[in-house]
Amino acid sequence: MQFTVRKHRLHMLAMMRSNDAYMGLPHDIFAFTMLQEIIARSLKVEVGWYKHAVGSLHLYSVNTDQAQTYIDEGFQERISMPPMPVGDPWLSIEKLLAAEAAIRLGKRLPKAELEPYWADVVRLLQVFKYSNQPGRSSQEHLKAIKKEMNSSVYDNYIDKRERRLARATEQEPTLFDLAALDKEQARGSGKKAAPLAEPVAPHDKRRFGRNWS
Repeated sequence: MQFTVRKHRLHMLAMMRSNDAYMGLPHDIFAFTMLQEIIARSLKVEVGWYKHAVGSLHLYSVNTDQAQTYIDEGFQERISMPPMPVGDPWLSIEKLLAAEAAIRLGKRLPKAELEPYWADVVRLLQVFKYSNQPGRSSQEHLKAIKKEMNSSVYDNYIDKRERRLARATEQEPTLFDLAALDKEQARGSGKKAAPLAEPVAPHDKRRFGRNWS
């Protein structure tokens, strides 16, 4: 990475030996330009141009259809992230890192005043976490977070995560045989029914694909 300031604008040149056009390029450009914006705000200059040079830019055949779908969406051509607030960003970044650690470790979020831009970034981290935890509770959390977002730029991302969570929740296995539970209730009313099925042992991780410890 090379940074230069010209006429009160911070320009950036990134040079990479190799880059996957689908799995790496979109994410790298996003991360690098956000870094450029952080440095520009720190230096109190405007964001200039960004150039990305790659020695080997490649696309694997297994990702061809996914890459075409990504291009056909068209969002990357007309939607940009909100501008980072003017001023030193590092205090907000420290608060963001503290929030990220709390979210990742399942702890309560620390109380901190954040500008709308940074508050939305924290909420996006929450969206990512809940979308990977199938269940009705996670679905409710996502709905609440979406209403709290300051910018609508992220709606498409959140919608995709909601759909992914909904599919995972529908496929989520239960600890009890629901049919057996219905029969047990019927037995309580005097009707003949099969005994209640025993719950699956919590240590049977292979069946559920999750860690119950």
